[in-house]
Amino acid sequence: MRIAFLCAVLPLMCLASCSDSSPPAGPSPAAVQEARELLAKGETFPFTFDLKDVDGKPVKLADYEGKVVIVDFWATWCGYCIKEFPHFVELRKKYQERGFEIVGIDCLEDGSEAAVRKLVKEFVAEHGLPYPCVFADQATLDQVPDFRSLPTTLFIDRTGKVRAKIVGYHELENLEAIVLELLGEKASAG
Repeated sequence: MRIAFLCAVLPLMCLASCSDSSPPAGPSPAAVQEARELLAKGETFPFTFDLKDVDGKPVKLADYEGKVVIVDFWATWCGYCIKEFPHFVELRKKYQERGFEIVGIDCLEDGSEAAVRKLVKEFVAEHGLPYPCVFADQATLDQVPDFRSLPTTLFIDRTGKVRAKIVGYHELENLEAIVLELLGEKASAG
């Protein structure tokens, strides 16, 4: 009788515990609070760019007016940059229809301009980056206060204003919390 009971109950217990193993929907309350605190600091600075993508086409920040934008400074040799790429791909997939976009800015590569263009174009294709990737120039890098390491990520609101800068690798839920906060804001009619 005990064996019959165990055979009936154990599968049900496994199903119950397995159903709780799905990842939470969206960022944790702690990540949301951290995002709100970061955005409340209001550490903004003027920023714009007009750069060429891997196919030589111009890409400007002004092209994304009215959208929330992540600008991700990265390089092909940066391990933490590569580790963050899947997060950016996921965020774009989830929120592009709500007015969210990403632009990757490759920087600090060694080699001739032609060699770097070829390297980065192949790298972008190999990693399946579905968003525009452009090449930095010194004027663009000079706009970012204390630009020292990669990855460096800027969060830009719908008005085109830099609202936050983070440096180093960050988990998806932290990035997502900031994006959701900015998507939830209304663009000021200015």
